[in-house]
Amino acid sequence: MMRTTFLLVACLAACSKPKDTKDKPTPTEAAKPTEVAAPAAPAAPWQLDPAAIAAKLQGAWVVKDAGWLGSVEAWEVSGDKVKVWDAKKQTETVERLTIDAPCQYSLHEGSSSTTGHFVLEGDTLHLGLGDAGVKQGDKIIACMSNGVFVQDAGGCKFYLDAFGKWEEKAGTCGLTGDKFKASNTDFHFDGEMVLHGSVLASDQLWNGKPVKVASYDEAKAKATAAAQAKP
Repeated sequence: MMRTTFLLVACLAACSKPKDTKDKPTPTEAAKPTEVAAPAAPAAPWQLDPAAIAAKLQGAWVVKDAGWLGSVEAWEVSGDKVKVWDAKKQTETVERLTIDAPCQYSLHEGSSSTTGHFVLEGDTLHLGLGDAGVKQGDKIIACMSNGVFVQDAGGCKFYLDAFGKWEEKAGTCGLTGDKFKASNTDFHFDGEMVLHGSVLASDQLWNGKPVKVASYDEAKAKATAAAQAKP
């Protein structure tokens, strides 16, 4: 009887001894995929301080020809949120503002977005559907058509926003006197605008000067009055 008890205790001790798992990965570790860093998006070929530009757009505005040609809107910009009242359609949307380039912004609503152009001539804002541009040293950044032309000592390049990444495309451009002309063969675009000091603008955009007012309610009232006025 004592021998049987001794054998039983020995067997229990041997059977309960843990197996050596040294250097063997656990199932979770073995299944863990290898992490690969995503390639960084190429930097935009211009200087840009979105926060500084957005700071100058804060407040309430009466804006014409921004949403569509002939539109009159009231804007209230608060941070990156923009309330837009279309005085002709009598509709209001809440959109998200991004500054994409020194002369281009976008308003995002859900999965859709509207792109527009702007320049700041000192404290004077020019904004709308026309073309715009800025000089940064010996470089010209021109927001025209659906992309951005960049002209410097190395020549002219055209950049297209492809889902948040700037892709280089074919383009020609140049400044002669105070006229900047640009063309893109991919999109059959030809355009020009005038240099005003350190900014450039087409006539349509240059004449588009949003009016800053004290409140969103005042902007809505002024936009409604302008929309109802006879041409």
